Amino acid sequence: MRILWEAGDHGDGDPFDQGGGTLAHAFFPKQGEMSGDIHFDDDERWTLGSYSGINLTQVAVHEIGHSLGLSHSSVRGAIMFPSYEGYRPNLDLHDDDIKGIQALYGPAQNETKYYDYTEAEPTVEVIEAEPVVEVTEAAPAVEEGSNGWCNIL
Repeated sequence: MRILWEAGDHGDGDPFDQGGGTLAHAFFPKQGEMSGDIHFDDDERWTLGSYSGINLTQVAVHEIGHSLGLSHSSVRGAIMFPSYEGYRPNLDLHDDDIKGIQALYGPAQNETKYYDYTEAEPTVEVIEAEPVVEVTEAAPAVEEGSNGWCNIL
């Protein structure tokens, strides 16, 4: 997986538009040499934690979803919903996003092993825990393009 900042025609057959349109695009898995790659439009005004500009974290989380194999969701509020709707300060994975990734990779395991090396003989304590997924930003949107690309609009 490569993450690149590109502008205009950058050789992948899906040129950027000099700001304001396509924000980023990503290759889905099993797309050859570029599988999982993400390109961000260098002509956009990228920001973090701000209502101005385009929130990088939101767009990145969405594009990583595509790199992992997720398609768009029709559920508004899902990370994989196909449109960027502005900065959301409290991004959380939607049930639809979680169900989508679990459909591809299976559910999270319910046990996490923690190793305690403070005693003379190491012990392993298995703690029952619910899986936790936390994302601290928001999600964007996209339109599928040619060759398995997803273009954030």
